[in-house]
Amino acid sequence: MERIDDTDVRILELLQGNGRIKRSRIAEEVGLSVPTVSDRMRKLEERGVLTAYTATLNPKRLHIDITAFVRVRIDGSENYPKFVKAV
Repeated sequence: MERIDDTDVRILELLQGNGRIKRSRIAEEVGLSVPTVSDRMRKLEERGVLTAYTATLNPKRLHIDITAFVRVRIDGSENYPKFVKAV
């Protein structure tokens, strides 16, 4: 597998900070051309390193009072279909 270099790391940092950042801005920040940045991003996507561009919502603006992260562990694969059906 191809190594992730410092430039790729910087591209990923910029995308994590702002998923809507323009490629021209990334190119400016890392000192590369826009086509080169696009190529690197495509390769990161193909390798499964960059998997999504997401939005972070402000729960207060949406009047959501509680945010919960729930981890579920199902003991035994025979219970999985029941769980999926119930959820």
